[in-house]
Amino acid sequence: MTVFDASIKLYAWFSENDSFCFDTDEEKFLKSDKRKKQSRREQASAINCALKDLESLNLIACSRVEDKDVWVLKKSFETMTQNIELSAETCLSMTQIINGFCEMLGNDKDLADPTSIKEGDIKNLVYCCAYLMDSKNKGENLGQ
Repeated sequence: MTVFDASIKLYAWFSENDSFCFDTDEEKFLKSDKRKKQSRREQASAINCALKDLESLNLIACSRVEDKDVWVLKKSFETMTQNIELSAETCLSMTQIINGFCEMLGNDKDLADPTSIKEGDIKNLVYCCAYLMDSKNKGENLGQ
């Protein structure tokens, strides 16, 4: 497990949990890890680095309770936001994909405007990707 891998897993963890304690949450946290087996020390190191990274971003705070570190969200996961900047080329590409899917589905209410990308447009792009991934997986399961 890399620090990057641990960061993604922790981000997903905090979408469902308000706190993380390696000593008590380790088994549940690592149960879905499909990578080659690493020592507990290696895994703990990656997780600890990722926790420190999330703390430096002011997403979580650490408190020592009963000789154990407990990492707690600073605010509700649902209220966390990020600001990004997108180039005109990226916005155009996104809207072409979203609007192509909308056209394919006969949906004109979710058309994207390349001059004004909104969170809903990003969500729609994610849905497009999920649809394609699901279609590909279904095709592979059918032997296609």
